[in-house]
Amino acid sequence: MKKKKLLVLHPIIGPYRIDFFNALAAQYDFKCCVFMHKFSTINYDLKQIEGQLNFKPICLDIYHVTKLGIPKGFFKIIEDFKPDYVMLSECSIRPLLVHLYKFLLRKKFKTITLIDDSYDMVVGGNHFSKAHALAEKIMIPMSDEIITVEPRVNAFFQQKYGKGIYFPIVADEKRLRLQYEKALPVSQQYIMDYGLKDKNILLFVGRLIDVKNLKNTIRAFIKANIANAVFVIVGDGVEMSNLKEEAKECSSVIFTGMLEGEELFAWYDVADVHILASYQEAFGAVTNEALIAGCFSVVSKKAGSQCLIKDGVNGFNVDPDSIEDISNGIVKAFGLISEPIANKLKPSKMLYSFNEYFSNLKQGLENMR
Repeated sequence: MKKKKLLVLHPIIGPYRIDFFNALAAQYDFKCCVFMHKFSTINYDLKQIEGQLNFKPICLDIYHVTKLGIPKGFFKIIEDFKPDYVMLSECSIRPLLVHLYKFLLRKKFKTITLIDDSYDMVVGGNHFSKAHALAEKIMIPMSDEIITVEPRVNAFFQQKYGKGIYFPIVADEKRLRLQYEKALPVSQQYIMDYGLKDKNILLFVGRLIDVKNLKNTIRAFIKANIANAVFVIVGDGVEMSNLKEEAKECSSVIFTGMLEGEELFAWYDVADVHILASYQEAFGAVTNEALIAGCFSVVSKKAGSQCLIKDGVNGFNVDPDSIEDISNGIVKAFGLISEPIANKLKPSKMLYSFNEYFSNLKQGLENMR
């Protein structure tokens, strides 16, 4: 049976979407176009991940000719490839133009829009911006189908528009655990260098910005008062100096700065519990990364990745506005640990595999036909 043609138009491929796009490339006659090589504010660089892709993306970033950043050849790619489906990234000007192009020229391809927003953003009105919220209201009715990252969001759009396929932002655990395994020697070096033997390790990974709620997380960690506990904060950002000031009276908080590759993966190997207590978080792929590494996770109820947590099984969801609730979540998460595992990978704490999630997505897309 001839494969359907799928064209992906996306700003850039983030590391957290490698397995998603590779799986699509295996399933369809596939072409992927990205609009830029680098996304400096989040430190994404296409060249750093190209070796992990099973396809060669086309980058259009050298062809920008308008203030809207619309590259030459943007619509020609659609004309030449003649896709059955066009997958679009979220809600912005370029995806909107694809919808208009389809409508005005009466094209037959179906559009699929990726909606990465959490339930708090979609229903609670806690959007990144008013423009983003407006674009979403315009684009979702125009899309033939949407892919959502949280089941509550999916149920909301199914009820409102009759659209929605649930697929969270998750990595293929087999690929990622191989990388964690390779990083084990580095993790052992960390234990020696930082004196972490027999310590209970709480880990945060991400940008040090206000919405990550790290001041309250540090206060919650101190309040939890867990014996032999150390809070490791991996990342950099504008809040670094303020956070160091917040933690100056606590010798058990370690700031590593931004790390990548084995130096980052090794901290997942070392950690017992991961935390993401953000005020606002579209999803939070770090939750999936931590769970795959075998960490229990404490996750904000406002983060999309709260859907990966089953309270009392692989972590706890907490109210980011309550230091006490965050602190209690930390205490309870450490209470889930049965016994330390040294010099090898911890069992994954993911409830479902990448393949199980992708099977659901595949079925949903096939139902479009």
